[in-house]
Amino acid sequence: MVIQKLVRGLSALSFALTALLSAPAAQAAPTAEVTTLADAVGLVQAAQENRAGYTRSSFKHWNLGEDTSDGCNTRKEVLIAEAVIAPTAAAS
Repeated sequence: MVIQKLVRGLSALSFALTALLSAPAAQAAPTAEVTTLADAVGLVQAAQENRAGYTRSSFKHWNLGEDTSDGCNTRKEVLIAEAVIAPTAAAS
């Protein structure tokens, strides 16, 4: 009876060791792909604009702009700030 348990135990141990030792080797870590900025920009795919979920009325706090007395809302202030040729703005 002792020998029978010993044989069963050794059989179980051999199956466990076989499973552990025959596991596939770990794969090597992938190497980073190196590319130029121009090539990377060329990989960017253009897509149609998606304005789903945008509601202009959600941004009421932007409409007055920084200086409420100059008559410009935020959109106009950004256009003035980012203009290539500085425009003149008169209060209206």
